[in-house]
Amino acid sequence: KRGNSSAFGIIFLVVAGILGFAYYTGRLSPRTLHLPQSVLNHLPTSFMGHQWGGMMGPAGGMMMLTQDGGVQKQILIPGAGGQVPRPGSTVSVWYKGTLVDGSVFDETNPQRGPFQFQLGAGRVIQGWDIAVSSMTLGEKAKVILSPQYAYGEQGAGNIIPPRATLIFEIHLVHWE
Repeated sequence: KRGNSSAFGIIFLVVAGILGFAYYTGRLSPRTLHLPQSVLNHLPTSFMGHQWGGMMGPAGGMMMLTQDGGVQKQILIPGAGGQVPRPGSTVSVWYKGTLVDGSVFDETNPQRGPFQFQLGAGRVIQGWDIAVSSMTLGEKAKVILSPQYAYGEQGAGNIIPPRATLIFEIHLVHWE
């Protein structure tokens, strides 16, 4: 009996070491593990000073991607693999943007193809850079942006009113 517990202890330490190394190098996070929401609800936003990139929200599957909850994401269709695009990548997305009342203010058009932009270059509203940088290839997500991560106090012309919360459905289809 004593030998079995020693073998178990060694196996446990080896597995824990591998998982610890994977976490420390950024290859392992709650998002890449695809843990059930019931487990994610109880995880902290960081461990030993390393940020996981977002705290998981309450039931309903919403993830808070910012500490203030201004960028929230609900995965509708999981993507493939655990890789996410890096800042500077050119990403291609299909999207639809709506106001809280459900009215559509913008969406991609199949005749024009997916929308492309350079991630992290400030070419889109801040909430988009945050949300898309958390997505895996093929992922489709509902993203809710509070005004400070969208068009703020001023809004955008006659289309988006001042201080508007925006809701997007975003599908990440490619990056390079």
